[in-house]
Amino acid sequence: MSADVQSQPSPPEIKTIDKLASIPIVQDSLSTLHQTLTTYVPTAYGYGQALTTSAYSLSAPLQVRLAPLIVSADGYALKGLDAAQAKFPVPFTVKTEDVVQGIKTRKDNAVNAVTRPVYGLANGVDSPFTTPSELPLTEPRRPTLRRRAMLPPPAPTQQHQLPLKSVGCITSLWT
Repeated sequence: MSADVQSQPSPPEIKTIDKLASIPIVQDSLSTLHQTLTTYVPTAYGYGQALTTSAYSLSAPLQVRLAPLIVSADGYALKGLDAAQAKFPVPFTVKTEDVVQGIKTRKDNAVNAVTRPVYGLANGVDSPFTTPSELPLTEPRRPTLRRRAMLPPPAPTQQHQLPLKSVGCITSLWT
């Protein structure tokens, strides 16, 4: 009887998902999502998890049958992730707190770049006008005028000139 029971081959293990889940920002995002769903919609989240587990176990025979294709695709995905990690290592290692702090710093810099000139302009408009006695004793700077190069007017083209005969004909029509 033990000869009749054969061990079923298991579905292939997908290593790409594990590698993606090990990236700190992805790991923290998944953790936050899990906590949020567990807190706000625990029943629906529980049903979703049960449905996912059930679908995965029901698709096991198909996964076994397609194992060579799945393993090949997983290998290509791993190579792509390794190439991306070699070229751009920072996103794979940076902590989520550092990313959040960097975004907040850039936001603050952008807000300051906009608000400082506006506040300066508003303070200038709101300040009272200065009287001549409050002006500095230095000689004011005279504005310099830039002169354009004096070019001769363009010569009239043949297209816009009417021959004298045409002008005479036109004027004789009006008289």
